[in-house]
Amino acid sequence: MQLLLMNSTLLTNSGIFVIKKITLSEAKKLFLQYQGNYISAIGHASTASLISQLLNENIKPNRIRVRQKLYQKALCFKIYERIPESVHLTEEELKNLDYDFFSMERIGEYN
Repeated sequence: MQLLLMNSTLLTNSGIFVIKKITLSEAKKLFLQYQGNYISAIGHASTASLISQLLNENIKPNRIRVRQKLYQKALCFKIYERIPESVHLTEEELKNLDYDFFSMERIGEYN
């Protein structure tokens, strides 16, 4: 199953989820476990570029809708500040924002 790369901790569908804040080192380990078997749902080029630098991998922006499958893991990059509408931050501006990585797994269904 593919690892999802997301730029939020937004739940992609109903279910029971485990979300855990992780360090950059843990994010890199999680990413490497999938040996390139991932799908990017990172919507903005500047965010994808910053994540690329942090993970040492060329992550492409990809504005898609995803639905996390049962037991599928996601590596989430969460920015805590609200970016104003129609503002596209540069990579340098993104580096100065408050952000964290999270591991998110859908572990059950909820009807």
